[in-house]
Amino acid sequence: GVQTCALPISRQMIDLGRANYGYLSIMTTPVEIAGQNASPVPISSARGEIKYFYGIRGVSSLYVLLFHLNYIVLATHRGVVDPLYARLTDWMRFGDFRVSAFFVISGYLLTLPTLKTRGWQLRDGIKGFLARRAERLLFPYYIALGLSIVLYVAWRFVISSPPGLRGTLAMIAAHVLLVHNLDPRTNLAINDTLWNVALEFQCYLLFVFVLLPLMRKFGPLVQLFAAAVIGLGPHFLLHGYLDWTRPWFITLFAMGVAVAAISSQASKLKQFEDRIPWGTIWLVMSVASLI
Repeated sequence: GVQTCALPISRQMIDLGRANYGYLSIMTTPVEIAGQNASPVPISSARGEIKYFYGIRGVSSLYVLLFHLNYIVLATHRGVVDPLYARLTDWMRFGDFRVSAFFVISGYLLTLPTLKTRGWQLRDGIKGFLARRAERLLFPYYIALGLSIVLYVAWRFVISSPPGLRGTLAMIAAHVLLVHNLDPRTNLAINDTLWNVALEFQCYLLFVFVLLPLMRKFGPLVQLFAAAVIGLGPHFLLHGYLDWTRPWFITLFAMGVAVAAISSQASKLKQFEDRIPWGTIWLVMSVASLI
């Protein structure tokens, strides 16, 4: 017989697959920074783009795609696959690491425009900021959601398990309102890749209503601490509540915000940043994550 290899895939993952597929000082405030004539973060083009982020996003997107394809294979075979396949695809099982990169980059890039203003203000106010985020994120999201609903309902009929009207309408409403990630019953329903869109938009709301106001008044460290409480609190204080939607990504988002703010500050912080062996830290943490 052919040898097989059982990879670590939980019963919950199999059930979810079946349900969806049919089976200066960091405390420095903006007023203090303005007094120090801090220079803005260097931007690589006149349009305010940092082009190497396209490469990071592209590599991360490709990895996430491979992760999901591999996940489908594992879910289909209940985690029992040929040993050769297991060895060749073992590196594809860490999708969350790549998704986390998107949240850090998002927090970083959203903060950069505020550094060009006095007091870290949003260029077009809260309304303008959310309108731009909705245009970039929600328009393609709702198109993808509409197509996913059609395919989801059609597939349920194909496998002779038509969805109930009430439950389906509830799932659709949760997705439309971008709160489906807050309930484990709807988090991965319809299209299990859409959970992070809801979390991303929730980060936008936290950014304008919580993180940015805190940073204006108390500096980057306080907003990072607040994000850590919000992102890690449910896990440690509520026995893992909301773990299915990875709320700690909010903390990663806030890390990006803090890095953008800190890197805009000249003199002492810049000198401190230059002394940190970032390359060595990256290498050690990358190796440690694979052990």
